[in-house]
Amino acid sequence: MKLALRDLFWLVVIAAIGTCWTLERVEATKKLREVESASIGSARSGPIEPTADSIAREALLVELRLLSDENLYARAAQAPEYGFVDRCSEFSCCLTEMVRRGMHKELKHLQEARPKGEFDLQLLTALRRAEGKRDPLKILVELPKLDRDGVPSTYPLIVTKQRNVDVEEKTLHLTMGGDYRSGRSERWRVHLTDTVGRRVEDSNFMSWHGGGILHGRELKAGETTESPLHLDARSYVKPPASGRYMLQVVHSDSYIVDEPNLVGMIVWSSEPVAVIVRNHGVASYPVSAIPLAWIVGIGGLIAAAIQIRRRRTNGPDGKPPSFQLPGWRTILPLCLIVILIAGWLIDSYLLRAKISRIRPDRDAEWTMQLAS
Repeated sequence: MKLALRDLFWLVVIAAIGTCWTLERVEATKKLREVESASIGSARSGPIEPTADSIAREALLVELRLLSDENLYARAAQAPEYGFVDRCSEFSCCLTEMVRRGMHKELKHLQEARPKGEFDLQLLTALRRAEGKRDPLKILVELPKLDRDGVPSTYPLIVTKQRNVDVEEKTLHLTMGGDYRSGRSERWRVHLTDTVGRRVEDSNFMSWHGGGILHGRELKAGETTESPLHLDARSYVKPPASGRYMLQVVHSDSYIVDEPNLVGMIVWSSEPVAVIVRNHGVASYPVSAIPLAWIVGIGGLIAAAIQIRRRRTNGPDGKPPSFQLPGWRTILPLCLIVILIAGWLIDSYLLRAKISRIRPDRDAEWTMQLAS
């Protein structure tokens, strides 16, 4: 069997596809190892699962709903104080259920009878909600164009402020600090929702330890204070696609950064604000099908030129050749090329997905501005 010029053409195309695929895969695998090494200890694998605290709160709320108003009040009055690191709080769940029932008189009595403590603001907030009034603490957000050093911000920076808007309570007692040693403020959450109501997933930021210096802050009526640490949204949500979103931040006296289910907790949320996200793209990973497009395109043009030339060449009888089905020497290399192309595309997709999954979201390149 002799090799024709056509057979040589198919061999060149197959070799080109295999060579380019191999070279890209070698470079992509190298980049994957670099990302894996950089992500050790700084990126969480997989989505956040329901925490034991949220499961316990949901079960406790079911139990509390079966109590009478009198027994619920007694349960809240006897609930122990707890530290701000502890999230599964019987006291906050009792407050949540009392708000649901509109027990503002009982909450007022509880406020007067309960000793002043670290979490008076939770009780006051529950009272105002049961009364149908606004929360005593208002959360404000700003998106500055400059960072703390006065340099134009190249990442989604959020400045949070807290304002005393209560008309009756003259002074609010805030808990400040104590949550920053992990590299982000852990008593905050950042929620981004797209135009169809889908919330962007939580960042894969991994918190090894929290804590920090904790201090109180008195906030007079009408006074506003700025949180000591600004929020880098990359530490709270995954890199979103460019587009329009609604931004909302959530604050608590407890650690909530890895707690997507806030059921049973007294938290304070900012008003949703429209923002524009510009995702500048992930790092340039050498996983691309662009060379494939060139090979297929050039090969297709050459194959088309061969067919056109063949159609224009008359046979021995002086007539153009009639249409004939391609033989196995054409079908076999075409099938092999299709298989190679499919393998290249699938392999490229899987490598992209794996790199994107393990890459620390904190390193992503995107910005966020208020929508005009």
